[in-house]
Amino acid sequence: MTPAPYSVQQTHALAVAAKLMQDKHIRHLPVFDNRKLVGVLGEHDVARALAKEGSSTLTVAVALQSAPLVTAPDESVLTVVRRMVTARADLAFVVDRERLIGVFTTIDALKVLAHCLEDEAKGNSP
Repeated sequence: MTPAPYSVQQTHALAVAAKLMQDKHIRHLPVFDNRKLVGVLGEHDVARALAKEGSSTLTVAVALQSAPLVTAPDESVLTVVRRMVTARADLAFVVDRERLIGVFTTIDALKVLAHCLEDEAKGNSP
């Protein structure tokens, strides 16, 4: 999980969000309306919106994906991964008492899988 992720407001310029993503080497940003989590902005969303609209005056609101997958910090990794698969989601926002505390991505899930496979391989060695 990535704790305390960068985020943007839905009223921010899409170009500013794209630059933040590029500068910080991140693929997704949580999007807020003031303090309420309202969506996720992915690098593909940015590219699609800019290609379609072709304007640097666009805001994040035109490109975000609403209704992001949200999970609690005490939810098991297995449950989160199953929910991500069902929703075909690249990530889940970890929220505690309406406060975003982290982002769990497919990369995080792959790290857990690799760790489990390494443990299994060690157990199978002579």
